[in-house]
Amino acid sequence: MKFKANIHIYALSLAVLLLAGFLAVCAGSDSKGEKEEDHIPINIVFSAFAVITPIDINGDGISAIYLTGRLSDTILGGLSLQEVVEVKPKAPVFPCTTPSGGEGIEYELVQGHLVHQLEDTAEHIIMEFDSNTQCIAVDPDTDPSFSFGGMLIVTGGTGRFLNASGTIDFEGEGKFLLSHSTGDIAVATASHSGTINLNP
Repeated sequence: MKFKANIHIYALSLAVLLLAGFLAVCAGSDSKGEKEEDHIPINIVFSAFAVITPIDINGDGISAIYLTGRLSDTILGGLSLQEVVEVKPKAPVFPCTTPSGGEGIEYELVQGHLVHQLEDTAEHIIMEFDSNTQCIAVDPDTDPSFSFGGMLIVTGGTGRFLNASGTIDFEGEGKFLLSHSTGDIAVATASHSGTINLNP
């Protein structure tokens, strides 16, 4: 069903921009792990493409969404993103209002995993979604706007992020530019705040 496809995709795109935010935070550390700033608020504009796959991560019957995109951060520079996520409507149905003022339904995260790679150093930052609530229009064709918010948990990475930990809160909104049964293209803006610990 096209609506369901839109919902999955939206979850992915929002996930992407969350990740970018967390990266910017971790950049505020020196090689000794001493943070210049523990909390770095950031605003990121991103575009991404996501497709529904035949992959079922945990055998629950919900198809995973695969998302790939590119991000730009003022501290870490260019970043690439890889993400796999599953999302489902809340039960019972929970109504919400979209950024455009339309009628929407909330969706919640089943599970999600993300990896960012720094273009300059090829280091990876690995994260998982702790929460991710999205408000998507009942009819995305007439109201393409959506909003989202939640938390990411940093679980590690490579290079200086090998033993990284921390949490990142995020919130934002976006708009579907193109909808299709196999994928969506969306743009979104979000703010992120938190702390990335570069543990030696």
